[in-house]
Amino acid sequence: MSLDNYLSLLHSEPAELLIAADEKARKIFGQTITFSRNFFVPITHQCRNRCGYCSFVSDDVNSWITPDKFQKLLQQANLAKCSEILLTLGEKPELKYESAREFLLQNNCSSTIEYVKLFCDLALDEKLLPHSNPGVISFEELKYLKDSNASLGLMLESSSPRLLEQGEAHYNSPSKNPELRIETIENAGKLKIPFTTGLLIGIGETWKERIESLIILQSISRRFK
Repeated sequence: MSLDNYLSLLHSEPAELLIAADEKARKIFGQTITFSRNFFVPITHQCRNRCGYCSFVSDDVNSWITPDKFQKLLQQANLAKCSEILLTLGEKPELKYESAREFLLQNNCSSTIEYVKLFCDLALDEKLLPHSNPGVISFEELKYLKDSNASLGLMLESSSPRLLEQGEAHYNSPSKNPELRIETIENAGKLKIPFTTGLLIGIGETWKERIESLIILQSISRRFK
């Protein structure tokens, strides 16, 4: 379907769309719902971005989880019968904060990605599957994390560069440039890394921009499935 075809659906009755979407989803995926019990670990709240809607970010270097604390969290995850460790974090804070660079050096790491890899290896030692969300990273960094992660993830959020303009949600967030995010998602496909992505709804985007973003993700998925 073209963008215009999708936009024309906005004039349909919502109930009719929901019924049609439900029928299509059940035809493709069936009736069975599966899930992976996971344990959420925010490695650090320091981040190089400052998104207008974000309440996660913090300047505090004490927001970093130490390896010792992480080991205790892994024990809690096993007690809770989790199978997956969800590693989330602010993006590459060492590019912005001297305190982040110092913390990483104190832990014998030269980058946040190296620190994430350390945590992934610790999780695997405890028979837990890591899923990391390190933000926009390079092809080589994806390759570096591939073997220590069951899957990786990065939200596209929106394909609209308009949201980078002053007064919009991503004005102070250099890595929210959609070209950079699309490149990371495509590189994951090239490396055959199981990958999660999606959109953020309600950050100032239009319906047209939402549909354009979904079409881009659909295209990437078809290329690398």
